Amino acid sequence: MSESEFIIQDDMTANWAFSKLAEDKQKLMDLDKQKQAYMDQVNNWYERKANKIIDQRDYMQSKLNDYRITKPGGKIDVPFGRTIVKNLHKPKYNDDKLLNYVRMNQPKMIKTEYKFSKNELKKHYQIVDGKAIDANGQIIDGIKFEQTESVSFKLNKGTE
Repeated sequence: MSESEFIIQDDMTANWAFSKLAEDKQKLMDLDKQKQAYMDQVNNWYERKANKIIDQRDYMQSKLNDYRITKPGGKIDVPFGRTIVKNLHKPKYNDDKLLNYVRMNQPKMIKTEYKFSKNELKKHYQIVDGKAIDANGQIIDGIKFEQTESVSFKLNKGTE
């Protein structure tokens, strides 16, 4: 009998099918462990190699920066590379103080945002004929339900 012709026709064949699922689960778990061991080896190798390169890069950049600050204008421009120096003014905000300023001087910049909790809303309706109905019997527009079926296959303890 080929796999495409296999039919579960009684509890005995169903039990056999579950035992096959348990075997397959174990095989996948073993494969995952082996994959993780290989990945750990590769990651360790990569880290060892990359760290040497990163350390060398950081050292060279440090030396270039030491030289750069001795140059007029603080820049290096040579055939293999150059330094780009940017002086940025990165703001640090105090939101409470800024909100007071904006309220007084730029009130049009203030935005109001309305939010609600869907989890809290679930406590205030019942599903009747596929519609959300509140305590007053009113249909809550904006909620739709799809009926779906979910089937899962659980192995019994001891067969895993």
